[in-house]
Amino acid sequence: MKFLLSVIILVFTANFGFAQQAIVIFSESPNGDEFYEPSWGFASGNSFVERVNSVKFPVDTDHPFDGSHSLRLRWKSAPIGDWGIAVAAIGWPGNDFTQFDSITYQINGPAAISQSDLPDIGIEDVNNVRSERVWLGDWFSGVDADSTTWQRVAVPVSAFSAGTQNCDFTKIKTIFHYQKSADNVLHTAWLDDIIVRKANGTVTAPDPPQNLVVTGHDSRIDLRWDRNPAAGIAGYYVYRSETENGTFSRVNNFPQALNFASHFYGENGLTRYYYVTAANQALEESEPSDTLSASTFAMTDEQLLTSVQEALFRYFWDFGHPVSGLARERNTSLETCTSGG
Repeated sequence: MKFLLSVIILVFTANFGFAQQAIVIFSESPNGDEFYEPSWGFASGNSFVERVNSVKFPVDTDHPFDGSHSLRLRWKSAPIGDWGIAVAAIGWPGNDFTQFDSITYQINGPAAISQSDLPDIGIEDVNNVRSERVWLGDWFSGVDADSTTWQRVAVPVSAFSAGTQNCDFTKIKTIFHYQKSADNVLHTAWLDDIIVRKANGTVTAPDPPQNLVVTGHDSRIDLRWDRNPAAGIAGYYVYRSETENGTFSRVNNFPQALNFASHFYGENGLTRYYYVTAANQALEESEPSDTLSASTFAMTDEQLLTSVQEALFRYFWDFGHPVSGLARERNTSLETCTSGG
């Protein structure tokens, strides 16, 4: 019975995210060190773009701008051929790009890439309709020869046109890089922190989260803290350690929007230490919150039932749709609610 109730708790205490003032397309790879799952690429003719499992964007663990991963864009543009590779946010959501100013990311590489050899860039909506391609060189002068320094790319959303098929900029799913100059030379670039931003976004680190509470339950530990009231908060990172003075590791690769987390351990008698940071649109982190600890313990049936009821209430209260108030089965769709039988 306790195992079944613990599974139910996991379902209803998942870290659901809400809409953010900036759209983080890529900052980490949550599914391993080989490829980034929400991606898709193609190549034709004599052109080449590196892919894993035929279609996925490769991940590079040796050259991140920050965190643990970057994307590796390796291509060769042939006179006869074409290539393209797209990246989406986790869950392949559609996003309203008309509410944002620019697509930004960090770029670096093992060797210089001249402006004339830069690829095209484009966007695609949830119905797989693509915008017209834009040359990256109109907005960026090229990758320098110093592999230890990163450059910032910023492409205005206004630079893209809807094209003949009328790409819907209110429901954009992916950002593409495409073949441009057919120089027939192999190039490599590392891309990181791909973020769609509003103009005049937050540029200073936010204040640390306040009033962290860490509570032990049967086989799991829950955390809750106050929402940061400042504008431009992308979300929160949770850090965890097995000892008070040990090394704290980041639990979530991406800022989570909810001010709540639940960690299932599957056993009792474990103690874990936690702190939380807030991140702004540029993924700059605040100072840590207070560090607190809790331990898992064997609950009585009455205690466990109360714990389940609290988790169910959180799902319907905290994850209710902000407009309709209805419970949601997902939050990556732009639709108001989903119904089914």
